Amino acid sequence: MYVCTDADIGGAERLLALLGRHADPRDESCLVVLMQRGTLSDELDAAFDRVVYLDTPPTSRDIFRMVRGLNAQIRDFEPDIVSSHLFHADLVTALASTRAPRTTTVHTHGFGPGDHPLTKLIARAVGALSFRFDAVIPSSDSDDMAQFIRALRMKNVRTPILNGAEIPPAATFDPAARSFLSLARNHPVKGHNVLFGAFADIAEHIPDWRLRAYGPGSFPTIRAW
Repeated sequence: MYVCTDADIGGAERLLALLGRHADPRDESCLVVLMQRGTLSDELDAAFDRVVYLDTPPTSRDIFRMVRGLNAQIRDFEPDIVSSHLFHADLVTALASTRAPRTTTVHTHGFGPGDHPLTKLIARAVGALSFRFDAVIPSSDSDDMAQFIRALRMKNVRTPILNGAEIPPAATFDPAARSFLSLARNHPVKGHNVLFGAFADIAEHIPDWRLRAYGPGSFPTIRAW
């Protein structure tokens, strides 16, 4: 059983879809989503044998309602292992009642000024309850990830399992192209400062290359090079 906060497009949700598509056919897989259907629901529905939405509104603070909903799914599905993704799902999974081993995958390696204070509070609560997980698995082996996990005082931290992606066998872009597109929310962990700095360094040498950045949040200094 996998547990995730929502079904909107994001790195954790993409990884879950990948895991579901490549599950051992001898296993039965279930995904429990705390919130409602989202932009990635069709892909997730196709990847798992069973997908259950607890239909919790995004503004809800009723953690114990979520725990009761997850407990009901655990009793019905009787999972051999429960794997949670994203901090809200981690908190609910840590508080759930199950004899099955629990694991969590840490997908982010830091917070920025735009992150909601409640998210930061929940992350600290997950750190305090991390002893309830049999394994805390970083999705990156970076120093930032290691420092972030230490700051949350995570227990039972295991060797990182790098976030996977399906790589096409051949290039799917036009090698003659000179325009590049970055799609990501404006957040420090997305590394826009590195990307923008790299393009600024080559701007004089390769003036026909262009970079456009789009995503939630604003890019106040420069939108395109």
